[in-house]
Parts: sequence; C-alpha cells; structure tokens
Amino acid sequence: ELMPEDYFVGAADKWGNHTSRQISEVSYNQAIQSWLGFAPYTFRKTQITAMYQKGADIPTIAKQSGHKSHQTIMEHYIKLKTEDVDNYL
Repeated sequence: ELMPEDYFVGAADKWGNHTSRQISEVSYNQAIQSWLGFAPYTFRKTQITAMYQKGADIPTIAKQSGHKSHQTIMEHYIKLKTEDVDNYL
C-alpha cells in the first residue's frame, strides 16, 4: 500500500530532477555503491557477525540473511574464538 512519495529512493533524470519511486534491487545496490564507494554486500558480514555476537542462533541468522546452509554461515561469516568455545563448555 505504499504511495510513490513513500519510497526512500527513486530515480533522477539527466537534469538531476528526483522522482520518488520503487527501484530494482540492482539499481539500489548501484546507488549505494556510488554513494559509499563500496558494495553494500560488505555490510552483510558485519550484520551477521553482530547478530552472532549479540547471541542470535545460527538458524535465525540464516533466515535473516537468506542463507539456506548453516554450514555456509559458519565457514564464511562466523569466526569462533577460543574463549567463545570455552564459555559454552
């Protein structure tokens, strides 16, 4: 039920006139990359790590990040520290 004026991002014509409208995920990612100088995908690891450090379980993290494999999260995003393991033994 969003109205065109409800969108945070939109499109700009060649004269710089902004129109609030829904844009594709690809267009959004390109805009973020041009604003920040790096891909928004970079934030994915930060978010997953923060969730894990705050105590979120792996199935919850997988659901929120769109991963089907818990193993992928453990291999690529979560770096276990010895003290983390010791706390649960």
